[in-house]
Amino acid sequence: MKTRIVAFASVSILILLVISVSPFAIKSASAHITKVFGNYLVTVGWENEPVYNGLLNAPIVEVKNGSGDSAKPVINALANMQILIKYGSVTKQLDFVPSSTVDGKLITRYH
Repeated sequence: MKTRIVAFASVSILILLVISVSPFAIKSASAHITKVFGNYLVTVGWENEPVYNGLLNAPIVEVKNGSGDSAKPVINALANMQILIKYGSVTKQLDFVPSSTVDGKLITRYH
C-alpha cells in the first residue's frame, strides 16, 4: 500500500513538473520572420495563416523604414527587383504587387 502511494506521488510530481515547465520549453511556430537591414525592417511571410498543405497561398513582403511602432511603410519597395524561386529543376518568377489594404505590404500574384 505504501509503495502505491509513493509511486502515485512520484508520478503526480513528474506530471506537475512537465506541465509547469512545458510552456517555457515549447516555442510557437511563426510563418512570418522580420529582419533588420540598417534602418529597414523587412518582414517575409504568408498571406493566409496558418499555412495548410494543398491550399492556395502567396508569399508576402512588408518593408518599413525606421524602428518599432514608429516605422513608416516603404511604398513599392520591390518595384525594380526580379525575384526567382527554385524547387528542384523548376524555377518561377514571383511578381509582387502592392497590397490594396496595407501600405508597404507586397503580395505575389497567383499564377
